[in-house]
This record gives sequence, structure tokens and C-alpha cells, in this order.
Amino acid sequence: MDCTTANKNNDTSDQYRSRGNEAFKIKNYEESLKMYTQSIMTAEIDSLNFALSVANRSAALYYLEEYEHSLKDIDQAFKSKRYPLQNNYKLFERKGNCYRQMNHISIALELYSNQLFLGEILIIEKPIAGVFKNSMWMFNCNYCFQRCLSAIPCSKCSQVVYCDETCLRKAHTCYHGIECSLVYPLKADPTIEPTHDLALRCFVKLINLMGVEHFCSMVRKYNEPNFSFDKNSNNCFMDKTFHSIYALGGNETKRTVSNLFFMHCTASMMVSLLSLNEYYDIPSNLLGTVGVSLVHLLCIANLNSYASVELSKYIGKSSNNISNRPATYDSVALVLCSAYSLINHSCDPNVIVQTYSGVEVTRAIQPISKGSQLFIDYGVKFFSHGKEERITHLFDQYQFQCRCQACTNDWPIYASLELDELFISNGPLIINDEDGDNHLSIPKTTLSKFNEIVDLLLIHHKINVDCLDFLFSFLDLLYSNFEKPCTIHYKCIQLVQACMYYTSDQVQYAIE
Repeated sequence: MDCTTANKNNDTSDQYRSRGNEAFKIKNYEESLKMYTQSIMTAEIDSLNFALSVANRSAALYYLEEYEHSLKDIDQAFKSKRYPLQNNYKLFERKGNCYRQMNHISIALELYSNQLFLGEILIIEKPIAGVFKNSMWMFNCNYCFQRCLSAIPCSKCSQVVYCDETCLRKAHTCYHGIECSLVYPLKADPTIEPTHDLALRCFVKLINLMGVEHFCSMVRKYNEPNFSFDKNSNNCFMDKTFHSIYALGGNETKRTVSNLFFMHCTASMMVSLLSLNEYYDIPSNLLGTVGVSLVHLLCIANLNSYASVELSKYIGKSSNNISNRPATYDSVALVLCSAYSLINHSCDPNVIVQTYSGVEVTRAIQPISKGSQLFIDYGVKFFSHGKEERITHLFDQYQFQCRCQACTNDWPIYASLELDELFISNGPLIINDEDGDNHLSIPKTTLSKFNEIVDLLLIHHKINVDCLDFLFSFLDLLYSNFEKPCTIHYKCIQLVQACMYYTSDQVQYAIE
């Protein structure tokens, strides 16, 4: 019998899945269940289409309260090994939710706190505040930070631009209504740094949200001994916003006298400008408290802010197609994120952050077991900075000495590893055991795929976000079989980071 008319077809599967997605959006879960099942039936086995359709059907089954069937589909999605790695957290969360609904609380808690795998998303966070560095303000919206080449200016000052009228209005309400007359005097002062702009923006956002009287009362309470947050406050949202910024550390007790004197001078200058501002009247009896708060915010911004980086491409997408054009990155904005600021430093970090249209996304780049800490780098990593350079930077800026494994064992930097380029040998890569006996060979096809991605990035400057799944899987293989420090391991990390930069405009992360 000829059954060719019943062959699998991914294009047909896509159509069914799209119809299922439309039904799901309007909460017609029964119809979405039918469409996702049709998509699964027509998808090629072991294809991305199959994995996506099974995962989507698990969501429909969850909302239909068919929790056992939802769990089966979640397991199918994992088993297929084609479901996008960066979305695994969605399946783990749904799996935990299913067990919670079935009153298997211990299993749910175990899943919620399960081991984190490479590429998994840990934090999706909108910055509390951010300011642009150097002249990059002309290519990004001053409110949402998204790249915008057809921006509109402020109607009064000549220092900021916005992607549309909506962002302009929001910025004016949130902070620029006060900042507008302060921007030029601040930029004209050679002693003012981006961290100072960021501290002032945090202050302006808070007094616009809370009112200067309530803000100052919170500052006074915060400075009292044994202060604790009042969970029953009628202004809970405003107070939480205050604490998300003001409770971050500033290391005032560890700073030098000269540094603190400079912070107080800067705060004094800002108070003078604010008192002359015609758009917001700060009562004279509150100016002292305002000055105290600005010193603390200046220290917070100096200690906790970090640069949001993106690819240099100021002439649009066509610039990505220019061959032999070196990859360069722009440090676009200085941002402050409350959750990210709580992560400690390691010279061998296990997480990495990337900006996606103004949203900061933190991913695991090492396997992280239950109960382990997350670590980022505070601007220095062992494979790009020598030990003495790292010690000096960390002590001068953050007043601590790192005792991570890379520092304790004095791991070599890239120069010592002779990492001249990202390409690796296409021959089989042999992994040896302690006795020198071969026990694993990474297939030649896998190494060829790695080099293909390198070629796409370095030569053609074009890459698809799906390549990240392969790179994270390859990195996981290296972690399982190579002892650090290892040249190929850090080649892969560098390639992951480059791939994330090049695909940052292909992914959108929305925050409600």
C-alpha cells in the first residue's frame, strides 16, 4: 500500500501549531489541544517542531487540569532533546506546578530547586534605573533603552531622545521632568561620571514615585538602629521600590576619606542644582536628608552598576552582512538591577548576563547544583586578566580579596593558554583519563559544527539563535569531561558570549 500522502511534514506541523497558539491565546484550551495533537502527528520525529508542539500541548493540558498527561508531555519534550535549552526553565516550572496542583508538594519543591543546567535562564530583570554612557544616547531610547535610529527628541533640552511619544511621556513623568533642566549642567561638569547621573536618576525616580516627604521619612527610618521593613505599610509598593534601591550596599564604611569627601562634594552640588530647579520644590528643611540620601545613592551606583553591552551596528541590519568587518561591542548604558546586584563575584563566573531590548537576562554558563551560589564577574575574569590585576581592581573598587578557585590555584590567562583564535582542530578530540588512556573522543562532526558557527560569526557576522542550543550542549560535554582550566572550554564560552550578542535582536523577553 502506498502511504506517501500520509508522510510527516514539518511545514504542515507548523500550521497546526500556529492555529493551536491562536486558540491558546484566547483560552480555548480544548481547541488548542486538538491543534497541538495534529501538529505532533504531522511533525517529523526528533525534530524541533515535534518538541515545541509537545511542550505547547503540555501547557494546554495543564490549564485543562489534566496534570498527569501534562507531565507525560513535559517528559516527552525533555526526552526529544530538541526543545530549546534556554526555555527549559518553563518546563521545569510547569512540571513543579503540576505536582503542586496534585498535592505532591515535596516533589514540586525539589523541581523548583533542581540543578540548573547550562543555558538556563535564571533572572529576567528590567533595570531599576539606567543612564547612557558617552554619546550612545543618540542611538537608544532614553526610557526603554532599545536601539532606535528614528528617535524623537525632548521638546525642551537637547540631550535625550526617545523611540516614540509614549516613552517620552513616561520618561517625563518618571524622571525627565525634573532632570531636564539639570542634564546640561551635569554633563558640562568634568568631574561628573555616569555613576553620578545614575544616582541622581534613582533619587528623582523615587521622589516622583513616593513624594519627597515620604522618601525623606523612609531615609530617616532606614538610618535608625534596628530598622526593619513594615510589611503592613499602606504604601507597600512604594516602600518595596525604595528598598530595592536603597537597601543595596554602598561600602561607605570601607571607603577612603578622600573618596567619601568626593561623594559628599558631588551630593552637595546636586542638592544645589535641585534647590534651583523650577519644576520641583524641595522644602528647605529636607535638603539635609536629601543630601544624605544622595551620598548613599552615589555609593550604591558606584558599587553595583554595570555596563549594558550590545553590538556596534549604527546603520541598521545591513551592517551585519559586511564580510571581514571586525566584531565590536558598545558599552551603551550603565544600569542598576536589584537582583543582579545581589550576586557575588568569582573570577570564574557561573552565570552571564545579556541585554535584550532593554531587559537584562542572566543565564547559567556552568552546571549549578542545588544550594550552590551564583557568581558573576565584577569586570575581571581569570582568562582575560592576570591575578595581580584582578586583586588590585577588586580591592580598589570593592574592598575585598577574591578567594575563588582560579585565584587560589593561580590559573593561567589566555596568553598562557595560547588562545589566538576560536577555531579548533577538525580532527577527533581525544579526552584522556589520569593514566593517559583514551576513554572518549568528541566526534569530528561535532567539532566541525563548532567551527561552522565560528565561521558564521567571525567571517559572515550572521548567526541564528538556535546555535546557542548546540553551544550550550557542547559546553556541557566539555564540563563533564575536561578539567579546568582548558583552552577549548574557554573558546566555547567566548563563542557563547559572541553568539548571544549577535542574536540579541532575535529574542524578546517581556516583563509584566
